[in-house]
Amino acid sequence: MITPQRILAATDFSPSGNQALERAAELANALGARLDLVHVQQTSMLERLVQWLGSKAADIEEQLQQQNRLNLQDLAAGLHARYGISCGVQVVQGDLRATLISEADRQDSDLLIVGAHGESQVQPGLVGCTPIRLLIGCPPPQLVVRRAAKGEYRKVLVAVEFSATAMVAAKMACALAPNAEITLLHAVEAPFEGKLRNAGVEESQIAEYLHKEAGKALHQLQALAQDVATNRQHNLHPLVIHGEASQAILAQQCDLILIGRHGKNSLEDLLLGSVTRHVVNQALCDVLVCSH
Repeated sequence: MITPQRILAATDFSPSGNQALERAAELANALGARLDLVHVQQTSMLERLVQWLGSKAADIEEQLQQQNRLNLQDLAAGLHARYGISCGVQVVQGDLRATLISEADRQDSDLLIVGAHGESQVQPGLVGCTPIRLLIGCPPPQLVVRRAAKGEYRKVLVAVEFSATAMVAAKMACALAPNAEITLLHAVEAPFEGKLRNAGVEESQIAEYLHKEAGKALHQLQALAQDVATNRQHNLHPLVIHGEASQAILAQQCDLILIGRHGKNSLEDLLLGSVTRHVVNQALCDVLVCSH
């Protein structure tokens, strides 16, 4: 479904996690979507409690779960007061990545929203690396929130590689940001461009190739814009740039980037593709990763 109707937002109660809830509430309100909030009480933390506290760990675990539920209910009440929406509240226990993916599947979520940073920035496997870890095997689109929600998205960039995800990403951009200026960007490079120069290939030959590829890409972007929303062409702007894709994407001024995840095999999906991985890691704005 292009326009999300069921949104799941996760928080670890860090500022970044709670920031993700704000954006989720704003989107749910604008789209008329159902919003559920979830906090994962991580098994790894509970296992350490057992090591430290022994038999007392069970009581502490129960107290933590009660406190986490109260914290999440307080956040839900605040979102209701600010956005007028009612949120479902879930505190679940398990491995962070597996549990969030399972919860998204259980609730048939159309969109999973998480913060870019969590309470742990240094210890591998905890919330600090959640966005990258969740991209692997996570069926619904995932929105990684890096900025505080200050109104609807106004400048949106859709990274287009002319894969099956291009149409999905462009349509979702229109659904999530109906009043935004949307740029459809494709980056063009000559194959092994640096090596071609080192091998003595003339600059005129490389330039001719790039010119032809840019022309084809622009034509395809224009066709994509027309196919996506015939009544919105004035807000959909094709842009072809010469350069490495991730650098071209990150150089644009925008408040939301949409990029595809389309691994052809398990290894490629594990690595996420260098462009997607780099953009998710380095972008200063929100990033939405979607698959076909």
